[in-house]
Amino acid sequence: MTLQSQDIYHWPRRPDRAAPCEPTLIRVDVPAHRPAARIRLREVLREVLESWSDGFQQWQPWLETRCGPQWPGLLGKQALDLSLSYSGEVGWIGLLRGGWIGVDAMFIHPFPELDAVAGDFLGPDLQAEIRRSSDPAQAFALAWTDMEARLKGTKADLVEYHRRDAAGLTSCQSRTFILPERIALTVAWRCPRMQDSHRRLSEALGR
Repeated sequence: MTLQSQDIYHWPRRPDRAAPCEPTLIRVDVPAHRPAARIRLREVLREVLESWSDGFQQWQPWLETRCGPQWPGLLGKQALDLSLSYSGEVGWIGLLRGGWIGVDAMFIHPFPELDAVAGDFLGPDLQAEIRRSSDPAQAFALAWTDMEARLKGTKADLVEYHRRDAAGLTSCQSRTFILPERIALTVAWRCPRMQDSHRRLSEALGR
């Protein structure tokens, strides 16, 4: 599946229960105050999980972990992965059945430490691309949200570039958006079933 901007559900538009390995992305207007934003995003998450799990009787509360909420319930005998992100007064919920998902968003804006942060966390190649870009702030935001979403999708911690397992990040598919309010948004996901299918096809073709 390739996510398109029209595939983003702007709450209170409710998403239908997703098919396996198809990411669902929900945009939620939230308060600017982060603690209040966290509460609001989790209120919406609860409503979605209740509707997807066929009512409150089957709904189970999520667990708060260092990687964010994790839901122990099953949808159609499949686990459901969650990822949350915030950018100002907008919050994002990503959900995926039968795989792992990561969502990251940030405002596109220049800041004094941009080049140094790019070098430390994105690596020399992307740092050079950002320097050459006609819009370094946008280039940085696209690269940063892509990295963060992939880290979330692989449940890995943010570490400096030279300490990172780059191979693990390439296991994700990703889709990046530039939204009208100058927000860079990336969704990254991986699904073992799809990866196994691709591997078998490659083997059959002798690649």
